[in-house]
Amino acid sequence: MRQIWPTLSDAQLKARLGLTPMIGKNDTGMTTTQSDARKVLAYAQANHVNRIGFWSVGRDNGGCPTGQVSPSCSGISQANWEFTNIFKSFTG
Repeated sequence: MRQIWPTLSDAQLKARLGLTPMIGKNDTGMTTTQSDARKVLAYAQANHVNRIGFWSVGRDNGGCPTGQVSPSCSGISQANWEFTNIFKSFTG
């Protein structure tokens, strides 16, 4: 971002930043847990980023807690809408 907007301050750059983690099992081998989501939220709140989203609301359920990557569940043990409930407190 600094290369694109070299004259902006760190705070101004963060105000243009959006964070979009893939919840649960990721197609690149990573796993984003509820604990990770809380860390992303804390960073976003502390640094006043512009937005938080996640991929994807259709996966925000515990329908396949056995570790597979799926478009219809997170692949981890979780309550339905758990990531939504974590991120909904974001205020920027």
